[in-house]
Amino acid sequence: MSSDSHHMQIFWVIAVKALLLLLLPSLVLTPSAARGQSVEIGVVRSVAGTAHILRDGSEIRPAIGDEVREGDVLRTGADGALGIALSDNAVLSIGPESEFHLVEFAFQPRNEVFSFLARVLLGTFVYVSGDIGRLSPGAVSIETPVGVIGIRGTRFAGFVAP
Repeated sequence: MSSDSHHMQIFWVIAVKALLLLLLPSLVLTPSAARGQSVEIGVVRSVAGTAHILRDGSEIRPAIGDEVREGDVLRTGADGALGIALSDNAVLSIGPESEFHLVEFAFQPRNEVFSFLARVLLGTFVYVSGDIGRLSPGAVSIETPVGVIGIRGTRFAGFVAP
């Protein structure tokens, strides 16, 4: 083996080790959502009537103080309502006969990562912006069967008919 190819081999070994050292912390410190686990994004502040949280195939009857997680589906019956406080200080109210999917939530101010994506399939809701809406107004979206609502203000109410 020539001296040049030996130096090249050493270079590549060092380069690969350096790359692994740089990437390893990001693989280990990845948010739990990236590892297939749901992340707590808020808490139930009010419950009335028939209400459920669907999580990982289970139906949960929420109580005040229960956590709400990314990926949860919030459902209310004809007499139901839910009030949720999100971890960015946003407030979400869901009225009777509603289905609201919490698709994506990211609030990492130190890394400037902000995202709130929800999908409403049915019913009524009110969304009051929190820090995500204040720090990155374009990062808040609510999808409906007929379009996407980009929340740029502080409050928004919606109704999706059956």
